Amino acid sequence: MTEQEFMDFFHKYVKEEILPTMIGKGLGQYSNQDNRFHNFEQLEKLKKESREKSLTDLVGKQIVCLYDTMRLWKGPLTPRLNVLLDEVIKDIIIYMFLLRGMIKDLELYARLGGVGSEEWE
Repeated sequence: MTEQEFMDFFHKYVKEEILPTMIGKGLGQYSNQDNRFHNFEQLEKLKKESREKSLTDLVGKQIVCLYDTMRLWKGPLTPRLNVLLDEVIKDIIIYMFLLRGMIKDLELYARLGGVGSEEWE
């Protein structure tokens, strides 16, 4: 795959796969109407750890699934395997965007005088 072919693939994949999945899952699986990180904040309360750590637990689960799948993969790429890999990879990518959004949210909170604001001065 050339650099241009990869960039074409990347842009198409983000537009046609990642964005629709993120929007679809974001409407109930990750958030409510007012808070994109709602479900992770609820998990934060249940687990008594930050929403970011709760999210990374879910990322870890997906990484292990991907690792095991790739390690056990023998033979040709089947439609079933392709669907599984696509779902896991999409979830990992979306979790990374959510984590980056949470970090951005923390930066904004700190800059507005919240916890850790002294480090942003």
